[in-house]
Amino acid sequence: MSNCTLMKSLRTSALCMLSLWAGSGYAQQEWPNKAVHLVVGFAPGGGT
Repeated sequence: MSNCTLMKSLRTSALCMLSLWAGSGYAQQEWPNKAVHLVVGFAPGGGT
């Protein structure tokens, strides 16, 4: 493996790790902090 290829691999790996680390902050949102209710206008199990 040449030096240039090794540097490209390290740079790509570091960029991938950085993007994963940066995205984890958005996944930890506290909203919604209450239960979410879905309103469906059909009876359960009906219509088939």
